[in-house]
Amino acid sequence: MLDTTELCSHLVHLSHVPIRCYTADAEYQCTYADQGGYPDPLRCDPDLETMLLEKASVSAPKLYFELDAVVYGIIHAKEQGIFLVGPGCLVQRSQEITQQMVRIHHMDSQKPYRMSSCTLEFFFSLLSMLYHHLTGIYLSWTEIMARGTEEEHLKGLVQKKLDHVYDNYNGQGKVHNPYSQEEREQDSIRRGDLESLRKSIQETYVGEIGTLANNPLRHAKNIAITLIALSSRSAIAGGIPSEIAYSLSDAYVLQVEELLHADEVIALARQAEAHYTTLVRDHISGMQKNALVTRCKEEVGKRLRQKITVVELADELGVTRNYLSQLFMKEEGVPLMDYIMEQKIHSSLQALRYTKATYGEIAYQLGFSSQSHFGQAFKKVMGMTPKQYRDQYAT
Repeated sequence: MLDTTELCSHLVHLSHVPIRCYTADAEYQCTYADQGGYPDPLRCDPDLETMLLEKASVSAPKLYFELDAVVYGIIHAKEQGIFLVGPGCLVQRSQEITQQMVRIHHMDSQKPYRMSSCTLEFFFSLLSMLYHHLTGIYLSWTEIMARGTEEEHLKGLVQKKLDHVYDNYNGQGKVHNPYSQEEREQDSIRRGDLESLRKSIQETYVGEIGTLANNPLRHAKNIAITLIALSSRSAIAGGIPSEIAYSLSDAYVLQVEELLHADEVIALARQAEAHYTTLVRDHISGMQKNALVTRCKEEVGKRLRQKITVVELADELGVTRNYLSQLFMKEEGVPLMDYIMEQKIHSSLQALRYTKATYGEIAYQLGFSSQSHFGQAFKKVMGMTPKQYRDQYAT
């Protein structure tokens, strides 16, 4: 298992985003950086450093934005200390932002300075990995965004967009689609009623779905992602285990992003709604899984980033190992350990596609004993190696 020094070094090598370490009392310890001797804005601007350290909270990673394109992450790991990640630049090679950074943080304008560019999702993934290593708690990048973002910063950005939307709708006399229609659609999913779902989708009403992007294809994809997210939560309300619903949502969203035509995107979103409705219908009619198996699946979903044993699961569920294994095989038609392995492998797909994390880092995150163990399990489940999958599907 990597220690903190090794992990920080790996993350910096992967992202080129610096990580600074402090004691729990905010005393500077060291910096992991791959910046070729460039100035450090935090060391040049003590006020910035102090302000970031004051934001540290043991409850969750905190975020700080400046210049609308520069982001910092702050992790308080109790006795392990405070870790400042950043700055990361959310736009590519912006000379204007670089010059502003040099000016506002009192860096020597005669010395070259650059920041690593990365997407917001990638930056959050780095925070998630480091936070999980330090605390044992896994937070998705969306949870980090929700818990860590400066509220006033978000309010300002949203207010600008809100003013624009109001002006657009008032100027053209538009209204949104009625909430009652949307609620009937989601209620159909919660009740597992396919016929009711079909009727609610085909309803005629005054109003239209708001514009979610200027590009027609991106607009369709945003609508689809919203529908899929709503459907997953309605399915959970209808009795589907959250991990199953969320995993299915991830799979549909990934497929949405690969489509090239707006009509295909909306058709897939409607397919997702029908899929969730069918799951709820089967659950309600008793055709879905035994309650103990459902609980078992939920426990597996919670522990994907740990080493999982059947004995531990059986103890958690209050049954014997043999009983749980036999029941799972009877209900699912697959051995429990094979199911666990499949879930771990499917959980690795997003990291392989959307991050530059090494195979060893991904294996570590998912509780595999080694990179080779991860590779063997991946090939058994997916029919190809992690490298082959990344080469074929990485964006």
